[in-house]
Amino acid sequence: MVISRREFLASAAAVAASPARGARAQPASWRAGVASADITPTPGLWMAGYAARATAATGTAMPLRAKALALEHDGQRFVLLPLSAAEAWVAGHLDPHHSDPFDRAMVAQALVHSLRVVTRDSTFAAYGVDVLVA
Repeated sequence: MVISRREFLASAAAVAASPARGARAQPASWRAGVASADITPTPGLWMAGYAARATAATGTAMPLRAKALALEHDGQRFVLLPLSAAEAWVAGHLDPHHSDPFDRAMVAQALVHSLRVVTRDSTFAAYGVDVLVA
């Protein structure tokens, strides 16, 4: 099942506007979960993605948190990651291989966090990200 962004956002809005817990309602076909964790590295850790550094991390400028929203609808699972300021900056400075801002944001997240992108879009490989062809 493929769901468009518009259908997804409309469904997410419907879930957010659903009656409060305890109210009589039809069983929901959507399930959701959220998570947040402190992933601040300890001093002395060599961090991936910072190959130009000559030394390990020596301190923390600000805490680093990982956040995610997981959704499931009719057996299909989605995980949404918020776009950080660093990822937005990377997305804005990517070479113009792809004109879709949403896809550029996915490339930026993959580059910043060393993630694999699962896609049928062959353009992603031009950015040097790890691609698993769907």
